[in-house]
Amino acid sequence: AKTMFIYEDHIDKFGDIYSAERKLKAFQKSVKLGTNVNSSSLETSASISADGYILFFASAMTGGQGGLDLYMCKKLPDGEWALPQNLGTQINTKYNEDFPTLSSDGHSLYFCSEGHSSMGGFDIFVSVWEEEDNFWMPPQNIGYPLNTPDDERVISFTENKTTAYISAFRKGGIGNLDIYKVTFHNANFPL
Repeated sequence: AKTMFIYEDHIDKFGDIYSAERKLKAFQKSVKLGTNVNSSSLETSASISADGYILFFASAMTGGQGGLDLYMCKKLPDGEWALPQNLGTQINTKYNEDFPTLSSDGHSLYFCSEGHSSMGGFDIFVSVWEEEDNFWMPPQNIGYPLNTPDDERVISFTENKTTAYISAFRKGGIGNLDIYKVTFHNANFPL
């Protein structure tokens, strides 16, 4: 089964993360993730590792570096999520970090941030994860032309990594954040 993670915002409370399972050709009713993921603060986005055992998400829960921070939880044998781990000051800044996505090989975390070496607004960054030591390498801005002085929020790669889709604000776009297809001709990119 495939899982879709959904951000739901209700007028009477902060937004939370829900999941929906696909069975055959349809997604089932969404279910709110437990309290180890959803706090009394805002949670905005989530993604899961290729093996389905590590959840990455953004939250403004207390104890973070400031604004939205990135966290991870591991799946317990009973199917629930363990206590969240803040990804630390190597990833999180006093500004907002959001939309974490782990590469299919489990080594690179892509996310957006208003901090680090942002060109302005949100930029997309990548950090290599040394899982054995649970160490994150210093994030690198994925650079121009994908990042600009405007906002870039999400990047999602196809399996062969020659194509990606980004959510970005561009002059001449249809609305605020639009989705753009990117084709890579340089074998050294993506990072």
